[in-house]
Amino acid sequence: MSEPSNIPWTRILVEGVAIVASILIAFAIDAWWDDRKESESEIHDLIRVSAELESNSGRIETKLQTIALSIEATATFISWMGPEPANVEKETLVKQWDSLYGIGFFSLHRSATGDYLASGRTDIAKNLEVRQAISEWYSIGIALEEQYERLRIAHANISAYLQDAIPFLQTISANALMADHPSSKFPFDQTDLLADPKLESRLALFLIRMEFVREQAVDLKERQQELVALIDNTIEELD
Repeated sequence: MSEPSNIPWTRILVEGVAIVASILIAFAIDAWWDDRKESESEIHDLIRVSAELESNSGRIETKLQTIALSIEATATFISWMGPEPANVEKETLVKQWDSLYGIGFFSLHRSATGDYLASGRTDIAKNLEVRQAISEWYSIGIALEEQYERLRIAHANISAYLQDAIPFLQTISANALMADHPSSKFPFDQTDLLADPKLESRLALFLIRMEFVREQAVDLKERQQELVALIDNTIEELD
């Protein structure tokens, strides 16, 4: 029987190691690429969230300015009221009323933050802190909108009360939209309005609701600034 040829074990071992190494490298490259795509997606989403928060900061600041003017005007109006009210000209009273009553509506942009939280991405450990912070901001934002809705109810209650307490047509006739409509023939005495304790109570509720809104809005704006800084730092770490 012929002797078997020598088997080149060394070469086989080297080639085997090279094949295994190439497979492991391929897996590592695929994992790196997947992580990179995940990070790029995360960065894109966080940039959207950051831009949305900056936009909301502007909305909150604008609303805070409006609320501040209304608070001042309401406080002044209440100071005129009492059993012996101040002697205020009708034109002055109407102008003051316009200032205190024009609070408008309010809502936050939350599409980017909502999309980010809905993605459920939790596999990047360094993003856990920013995800929790965004979730907290989202909840506080909802609370602020709910507080503003309570303010709007207080606002509507004043309007509903005045429709029966005074010749309401007198107060809205100054609006340009009413220029082609008849004006009220019933007398309007601003002294009676300023001596009305029920109106004072409604204005007091309106005033404290505005203070609640202002307090929550200031807090949310400060939290937004901190959150934007946290998001920017996270983006730098991911990039």
